Amino acid sequence: MSGSRGNGTTSLIQRLSCPARPKVPRSIPRPENTTPRKACKALIGAYVGTSLEWYDFFLFGPTASIVFAPLFFGGEDPALAVLRFLQGMAVRGEWGGATLLAVENAPEHKRGFSSAVVQLGSPTGTILSSMIVAAVAAVVALADKTSPSIVEAVGYANAALVAFPIFWLVDTRDTALITVAMILGLGFASIPYAPVGTVLTQLFPVKVR
Repeated sequence: MSGSRGNGTTSLIQRLSCPARPKVPRSIPRPENTTPRKACKALIGAYVGTSLEWYDFFLFGPTASIVFAPLFFGGEDPALAVLRFLQGMAVRGEWGGATLLAVENAPEHKRGFSSAVVQLGSPTGTILSSMIVAAVAAVVALADKTSPSIVEAVGYANAALVAFPIFWLVDTRDTALITVAMILGLGFASIPYAPVGTVLTQLFPVKVR
């Protein structure tokens, strides 16, 4: 009897000191009323959002050192480093939400694939930002070799040509087509902004400027 009482007391002490852990589900539950179409939209939206977030992140790197630093910050001003740190915190917050959105809505046998697709946003953003920096540098170099006014006129003509296709693509409400519209807008409609500073300075005398 004393042995059984001792075992019972020991078992009771173990239960009180080590409470049972809650059961963790092995699989992430999917939201209700999730269809393959909704899962596909969630995956595309997460990928596009991550791509644009990393595009902004990687674009800020070279422009901060080439443009912003000599124009707005002199010497060893730590303001750029602080801004870069805050931007890094923001991009990591976006990534977590985008990955969760894609994985939660994906079927259980495709959740690894969905998570990998979201990760492709980082190299996509790197490629897009590099293309934009290279395009702006090429436009500026072309303006220096020819005439800034000619480059700006060609840029506005291109912007006019792609204006209606951009609105048509956005009006479709399709995520992939809206992404194409944003690429067209960033690639063609922004060309006139490269030489506009030079053109404006040529229009007015020094006293007016």
